[in-house]
Amino acid sequence: MIRNALPTERLQQARDRLARARDESTDRLWHLRVGALERVEGWLDAADDVPALGRVASAAGGLVERRLERLADVPVDGWAELNARNAIAAVKGLDRRALWAARRQEAATKNRKTVLKAIDTALALPEPVAEPELAAAT
Repeated sequence: MIRNALPTERLQQARDRLARARDESTDRLWHLRVGALERVEGWLDAADDVPALGRVASAAGGLVERRLERLADVPVDGWAELNARNAIAAVKGLDRRALWAARRQEAATKNRKTVLKAIDTALALPEPVAEPELAAAT
């Protein structure tokens, strides 16, 4: 089917595939980083029970906790205080990483179905691929 497509259609198909691949890799990377930090946090919590490891585990645990908070922070001022309507409106301006952070925080706190649905809908849409800038012929 691609062979019969016009050059502009093939270009758009390639852009769509690129956008999907970029979005999938962004999603996977975010989940891998959060998952890895959560696992390390669990291991360090368990290490607190071992006297010889307690101090080191506490210090490392603080570092891991700060990294996890930074990764999962929603870049919307006052996100936790927003009502559902304002949270849904705020979702529209977020990139994929921020959407995953918002979803994680929403599911862990207020768990509002309408807000989660808005986030999931935004995540289902591909982020636009920037048009390449063509150098002006001189």
